[in-house]
Amino acid sequence: MTIIAAFILAFGITASATASEVVIERVHTDTVMHVGQRYWVDITVKTTTEVEITEACFIWSGAGPYCFPVILVEKNKQIRVSVVARKPRKYNIDVYVKYNSGGKVYESNRVSLNVDVKS
Repeated sequence: MTIIAAFILAFGITASATASEVVIERVHTDTVMHVGQRYWVDITVKTTTEVEITEACFIWSGAGPYCFPVILVEKNKQIRVSVVARKPRKYNIDVYVKYNSGGKVYESNRVSLNVDVKS
């Protein structure tokens, strides 16, 4: 049985001097993964203006960031990205997205979650 987790997240620090235009509200993924298998990470964001979300980034227990192109952005701002874990261990993963607004690239708030990668 797959364990699905929903993480309700708080606001964080962004690259801009003003409030972030993109805020991650929720992240869904398997909390138990296996080395070498592909897993979907679904990220729900709230936007205050029309922006272009380009990448989802992951920092795996301090390693990274590893950024991947966004595969799907639905009208309700549901983002889907696939990831593959390479080493078995427990990770604390920070997740954020990059977006374009007014010709500049910004980062959303960061959200932390825990994942256990098995061999």
